[in-house]
Amino acid sequence: MHLRYLGHAAFLLTLDNGVQILMDPFGNPTDGRHWFDREPPPLAPDLVLITHPHFDHDSLATVTNQPTILRDALAVRGHGFRIQGFRGRHARDYGQEFGQKNVIFVLEIDDEGGLVRLCHWGDNRADFDVARLGPTDLLILPVDESEHILDLAEVDEVIARVRPRVVWPVHYHIPGLTSPQAGLGGVDGWLAGRGERVRRLAEAGIEVHRAGLPRVREIWVGERSIVNRE
Repeated sequence: MHLRYLGHAAFLLTLDNGVQILMDPFGNPTDGRHWFDREPPPLAPDLVLITHPHFDHDSLATVTNQPTILRDALAVRGHGFRIQGFRGRHARDYGQEFGQKNVIFVLEIDDEGGLVRLCHWGDNRADFDVARLGPTDLLILPVDESEHILDLAEVDEVIARVRPRVVWPVHYHIPGLTSPQAGLGGVDGWLAGRGERVRRLAEAGIEVHRAGLPRVREIWVGERSIVNRE
């Protein structure tokens, strides 16, 4: 599969059979605030996963077709993939207007070397029972030094309990994408204190296959692909 980072917490997953799954597309709010200096490119995915109804995770402004949209803790099967949503709860006190609902999505992708299991955490709080998720190869997790969603101790706690092969930090300030008005912190200080190998991706996406997953945990950072994209 090909995993393309679009910025903030948004990804486009393209399977080898051509199926495209968009996760948590972002956009600016309608109340005049300005969080992003650019939007995702126009996309026509087959399926859109929305972890929760906040503008920075639930914007379909650049979706050009009529995809299937999954917002709930449901199980979905398709050709070459399976998706399971797990009902959680939004971190902090955010999301009171929708009952703090957050859905953690686990995607199982068929690969010649075996399944690849990807988990998108959304903005869930840290105290979720991760045993429900099963083994995780790649964990997409909010990390920022302003501790807007999770504090850094909670980030480390989630990683230690989930035990993924790859951690992909998201939801932090990316120059050229995120406006200072968003109030998000960076991620470099957190990265500097890690013992894992940090892999900074300069391309717009990465091919992910079971056989190519690291044996020792790595952190993949995709911000260069955003800044370099014109």
